[in-house]
Amino acid sequence: MIKERQLAKILSSLAAIYVRGTFFRSIDYAFLARGTPLSAIGSVAAGGRYNAQHTFEALYLADTPETALFETRALMACGLRLIGVKQPPRVMLALDATLQAALDLEDELNLGALEIGREDLCDPQWRLKCERGEAVLTHRIGAAARTTNFEALRVPSAVRPLGANLVIFPDRLRKGSRIELYVGDRLEIPRYTLEGGA
Repeated sequence: MIKERQLAKILSSLAAIYVRGTFFRSIDYAFLARGTPLSAIGSVAAGGRYNAQHTFEALYLADTPETALFETRALMACGLRLIGVKQPPRVMLALDATLQAALDLEDELNLGALEIGREDLCDPQWRLKCERGEAVLTHRIGAAARTTNFEALRVPSAVRPLGANLVIFPDRLRKGSRIELYVGDRLEIPRYTLEGGA
């Protein structure tokens, strides 16, 4: 296993990419009702694949609405059929994102530099490892990337082949970086935005 200092050194050597596009988030209706559709505080309380519980915020977005539903277990594949899973009300958000410095972990060269493969990032046992108190590779990568001043990670979806996710570190957003809730021309809907500082 790569040691923390070596991991940080490797990440420092990797080129950041500019990301601009529309991404998706499926959230519990309660978060929208509370007026916090862009909050990532839930990721601190529960933890996620790239941020350990009670550490730092990570805003998880998906490349398509379908990937977002798979990631939140609101949609499942059963053979060639897609099945919706009964859940409390959820809301699908479209978010326009512009990021200055993301680490692309879909890039085979970057994975090679880290001496890992896609299957390491998509390990289905990561939650079990957390429960056992074992080190989780993706937690280590997320923490090291955030410390190395990346704003986000572009990563493969572990639950949807060919899907991808964007894991944003809100407290690391740079000047000129922005995540905005898309509301179209609906003036009655509040505007929600996260912007980088100086």
